Amino acid sequence: LGDHTFFELPNGIRVIVVENHKLPVVNVQVRFDIPPVMQGDKVGYIDMVGDLLSAGTTTRTKAQLDEEVDRIGASLFASSDGLYASGLKKNLPALLDLVEDVITRPAFPASEFDKLKTRYASSIMQRADDPDSIAEAVGRAVTFSKAHPYGEVMTEKTLRNVQLQHVQGYYRRFFKPDECYLVFV
Repeated sequence: LGDHTFFELPNGIRVIVVENHKLPVVNVQVRFDIPPVMQGDKVGYIDMVGDLLSAGTTTRTKAQLDEEVDRIGASLFASSDGLYASGLKKNLPALLDLVEDVITRPAFPASEFDKLKTRYASSIMQRADDPDSIAEAVGRAVTFSKAHPYGEVMTEKTLRNVQLQHVQGYYRRFFKPDECYLVFV
């Protein structure tokens, strides 16, 4: 990491700060230490976590989140194990407010979940005609085996089994402060 500061907050969040003053930009990562999880007949719900984290909170709609991110000239991307945000140093308080809201108060709107399932179903159908996608799916299954989380491949059948409660359950189980790293660069 080079020169960095490390400390732990009272709630268990581990914070790492790496300073580089060449540019007036701050990158923030919120990462949760999540082991590989077998999804079984519900492959796809873990991928949905990231998409739905940034689809609105209990205090902001998706449109409001997007508007606020754009207003401060920032970027914000969520994934199944956390979130990445970047913006100008002068806008760090506003950016951190958005990061906190997305990580601690996701709404997981049912309407966005339904749209996401439709998008995923479409991408599964397109995968059948895309050599790169086919090779990636086969490569994962061969490299890791279907008995390992990295070898699981989402299909139309597994996607049909995914319910919003699976996404919410994953979030509740793994997005905990004592499993979190907060990294500032």
